[in-house]
Amino acid sequence: MSDEKTASTLTLVAAILQLVISLGIASLSFFMFLPLFGFDPWLWSFLWMLMAVPIALALVGVIFSILWFAWRNDPSRHKTGLIVTGVLSLLFSGFLPGLLALIAGALAPTPSAYIPPMSTKLAEPVKGIRYCPGCGQVIDDADARFCWRCGATV
Repeated sequence: MSDEKTASTLTLVAAILQLVISLGIASLSFFMFLPLFGFDPWLWSFLWMLMAVPIALALVGVIFSILWFAWRNDPSRHKTGLIVTGVLSLLFSGFLPGLLALIAGALAPTPSAYIPPMSTKLAEPVKGIRYCPGCGQVIDDADARFCWRCGATV
C-alpha cells in the first residue's frame, strides 16, 4: 500500500472516530442534565453553562471530522492541515482520532514528491501547426525561435 493510500485510510478512520466521539460527548452532556428540568432556573442556567464546554468541544470535533472527510481523497495536498488539526484534536476533542490524523499527515507524501498518474495517450499533432519540442505547447508565432511557455529552442 502506498503512503498516499495509507494516509487516506487513516484520515477516513480518524474522521469516523472523531464524529462518533463528538456526537457521543454532545449527547451525553445533554442527557446527563435532562432529568433536572423541574429545578430552580438559576441552577438550570448554571448547568447550561457547564454543558457549554463539552458541547463546544464536540462542535470542534465535528468540524475536524468534516475537514478530514473532505481531505481524505487527497491527503498529500492537505498534509499541513492534517498535522495541525491532528494536534488540536489531540489537545481538545479526541486523542485517538487526533493521533490518526497526525500520523496520516506525517505519512502523506509532500505535494511536490507526489505526482498523480497521468494519461499516457498524447494528442495527435495537427499538420501545419508548430509545437514546442520541450513542452508540447502550440507555437502561434511563425517567426518564434523560442517557446513562450518553457523557453526551449523551437
